[in-house]
Amino acid sequence: MASSLGPTAAMAEVGVAAAVVAPHHPPPPLPPSQPAVWAVTAANATALLRRWAAAGAAATPTVVPTVPQHAAPVLPAAPPAVKDDEVAVCVLCGAPAPTPALSPLEISAAALRCSPLAPPPPEATGGCGAHAPTATDPACVAAAAAGGGGVTAVAVAGVKRPRAVPPAIIPGVRGTLSAHAAAAFAPGAAAAGSKDAACEHGRRRRRCKECGGTGICEHGRERYSCKECGGGGVCEHGRRRRSCKDCGGSGICEHGRMRSRCKECGGGGVCEHGRVRSRCKECGGGTICKHDRRRYDCKECGGGSICMHGRARHRCKECGGSSICQHGRVRGQCKDCGGRSICEHGRLRRYCKECDGVDICKHGRLRYYCKECGGAGICKHGRRRHECKGCGGAGICEHGRPKRRCAECGGAGICEHGGLRRYCKVCRGAGICEHGRRRHECKECGGAGICEHGRRRTYCKECGGAAICAHGRAQYGCKDCGGAGICEHGCRRRYCKSCAGAAMCEHGRRRSYCKACGGAGICEHGRRRSDCAECAGAGICEHGRRRRRCNVCGGAGTCAAAAAATADC
Repeated sequence: MASSLGPTAAMAEVGVAAAVVAPHHPPPPLPPSQPAVWAVTAANATALLRRWAAAGAAATPTVVPTVPQHAAPVLPAAPPAVKDDEVAVCVLCGAPAPTPALSPLEISAAALRCSPLAPPPPEATGGCGAHAPTATDPACVAAAAAGGGGVTAVAVAGVKRPRAVPPAIIPGVRGTLSAHAAAAFAPGAAAAGSKDAACEHGRRRRRCKECGGTGICEHGRERYSCKECGGGGVCEHGRRRRSCKDCGGSGICEHGRMRSRCKECGGGGVCEHGRVRSRCKECGGGTICKHDRRRYDCKECGGGSICMHGRARHRCKECGGSSICQHGRVRGQCKDCGGRSICEHGRLRRYCKECDGVDICKHGRLRYYCKECGGAGICKHGRRRHECKGCGGAGICEHGRPKRRCAECGGAGICEHGGLRRYCKVCRGAGICEHGRRRHECKECGGAGICEHGRRRTYCKECGGAAICAHGRAQYGCKDCGGAGICEHGCRRRYCKSCAGAAMCEHGRRRSYCKACGGAGICEHGRRRSDCAECAGAGICEHGRRRRRCNVCGGAGTCAAAAAATADC
């Protein structure tokens, strides 16, 4: 049986047999200064027993037998680990030990305490911190029954058991933790295993696309908020459930707005300037980039909403943007689709004066382009910022013209007929009224460009039109002011044949007065419309003559007018 227990158990058997003590000579007690010693293996126990036996023989003059005296009991650190296929046996006689009601550690410890040869130790505590029981404990009785009659069994250390990992103490956690629990709280454990821990990209790991988070679906969105995946956060109306008014979402306040962005409710997302805090430049909102734009919409920053064509992705036709309707327009601004941004007057609601659009200032202009209101779209030169050459506006092309209106650059405002699409009669541009004129310059339509004197507001001297220079002429066509409409030949640029002005046709005439080209200035009678008496042209006075040549009216082309001009000089 000893061979089945291995060499360690055999050494323990030899050591115990040598440690049987004669009843005549009890061993001397341990010095008071020497603490209790725990033996880990059988070899250690045997060495301690021999050392104590030699010390006792030297101190006692009495002759002792050859067999060494019994030394002080040495308690093992722990009972030997007995596997399922092994049987516990006594190391003295080899008899199988009965199965006691107590654990083997309690039986062996109680046997030593109840032995008459061992001095009773004073209230010693074991490795587990429990006080030793007395001889009247039930453990002593069980140990006596297990040890046999007449022979005192001495507990020795058997096979070395695995050491237990010392309990870990984690700051911020009460008590001690096991090795498994301590590993969960160890530094870096959260980053390595926890799903909600921050990853190396500064996001929650389960919501990070780069890390392949479990919360990201195959469409690159959060699975909970993905319509195609049928996420639980999407309601039957195709919106986020908590932000849906029809579903009565928890994020909607009593005013029908997002609760966090409602000023009246004092939403936490509204800053002291009355804006959404994350989008406020003065507050340094987190969504504002270094270019003073929303980072999500900034091309230079590579915003997420900018597609490969340099446009807002949801408004890009080539990318199939979600905001593009079947008519090729922005869905919210499409009249045919009944866009919600279209008012009852057929205009964009925010730009409609009759509807008191939010972008219309108290002067009846677009607030963004109003000088009196200090609109953000007006530069220091008093022009629209994106169309100002001095400011290097983004709307100015390499030819020095507004990019949208430059035919060479293929501007979006140029139609197939070579004119501005907005003012093209053939294309039925939006700027052309029912009378065939530019709507804002039409007297019958009450165009905004017509002043109280019946003239174009910008060219009216009495109104101090912005297009009138200090010489009392149209600034664009004033030679003294170096107007942009004057070419290097001293002629109006658009009417100069040498410069191939835009108003000159292929026949070398003004396009509007060319019969061959069907100029707009030629009436049905084959005359200039303004000089046709039958058409009541504007150049015909009440006397039926050309106004500039009528002596009664003092026309500018008469001799009297020429003589008066010569006299003034």
